[in-house]
Amino acid sequence: MNREKCLGLLGFAGNYGELDRGTVVEALNFAICNYDIIDISCNYGVHFNLMDTLIDLNPSESKAKYIVKVGGNDTESYDVKELFSKTSKILIELGQDKIECILFHRPSFAKIQCDTEYFKLIKNFAPTVRFGLCSNSEVV
Repeated sequence: MNREKCLGLLGFAGNYGELDRGTVVEALNFAICNYDIIDISCNYGVHFNLMDTLIDLNPSESKAKYIVKVGGNDTESYDVKELFSKTSKILIELGQDKIECILFHRPSFAKIQCDTEYFKLIKNFAPTVRFGLCSNSEVV
């Protein structure tokens, strides 16, 4: 049985202790060359943005595919076009064929109107990319 190797990058973001950028770059290089699926959020990073650091490594040439989480820190009436612009840039830089799925991170009922508009824009831009929700809330 062939099993895919997956890795979540929250621990690389500095949330559990300070990490220098050089160590993170080395770890990301290892991850994109040795893991099949990498879970990353546009919001990960305490001292520097983890997505920007990953993109600097030319991940479209790597073995890995990506679960991309977006929208984690957005307010109830966020700028949908701004989030779409950021996401579409990431899809281009990672390569749409490298996207396992886009997950809307920590959605809420208060944001449903903006979320729905965002999903329509993403679906039109990248019709083959799957998307959905991720949350640690039982209510959502």
